[in-house]
Amino acid sequence: MNQIKLILTVIILSIIISSCEEKKIDNAIVSPQSTSVKGDLTEFISIENGNYEIADGNGGKMAVKINALKPYPDDIKKLKITFTASLLDANGMPLSGVNDFKIDYQGEEKIKTLLKNGIGQEVISFKGFFGDYKSEKYANKVKSFSVSSSLKQKKVKSKSNQTNKAVTSPTSTAKASNKWDKTLDTYSEYVDQYVVLMKKANKGDLDALSEYPSMMQKATKLNEQLKDAGNDLTPKQLKRMTAIQTKMTNALYDMQ
Repeated sequence: MNQIKLILTVIILSIIISSCEEKKIDNAIVSPQSTSVKGDLTEFISIENGNYEIADGNGGKMAVKINALKPYPDDIKKLKITFTASLLDANGMPLSGVNDFKIDYQGEEKIKTLLKNGIGQEVISFKGFFGDYKSEKYANKVKSFSVSSSLKQKKVKSKSNQTNKAVTSPTSTAKASNKWDKTLDTYSEYVDQYVVLMKKANKGDLDALSEYPSMMQKATKLNEQLKDAGNDLTPKQLKRMTAIQTKMTNALYDMQ
């Protein structure tokens, strides 16, 4: 019976995005490989030297202090800023399997403020792709990080393009939202099936083992689908997914 429960537990742990393991892995503490920012903003922005924590969660996140070195000479409003953090291993090489962390809209606005004033300090948050960074896999491997930047002129869209966008964008957004709603429906159904299977195993039902192959196939497929979600999930969908994961976690604890 214990063997059956162990096998079934491995299935669900492969699809839970946020770690629900009992063993807690300490978050990684890293420092910048260099206080200099690579790329277009190297003369204008620097990284405050120090230790920074990479928190686990939806793809990982890290809050970093940055300093203004001097004002940017051109109009900041016309610029699109890309600011990324690359996690590095002990050899100073990017971690394999982890994409660069990126800043959000608020972070970009903070950088623009520093570039405009040419003085001051801000704290910006770098975030990874959804389900990308996990402490249990990378916390012992990441040792430092580097920051890169680029500036691009914002494209000026014609009125016709803006009109077309106003017509097509809601449709595209609705399709994407419906896609993840269906995926979450499948995820919820899977969790319900898994809870039933776990209860059977918990009672010593050996027939539960025969359902293992199909459950494993479903777990693998769901894992890939949820990884592809990226930042496409709406706040409501993200809340729903968290609730589904919590339901599974509670079920595991109740059966211990």
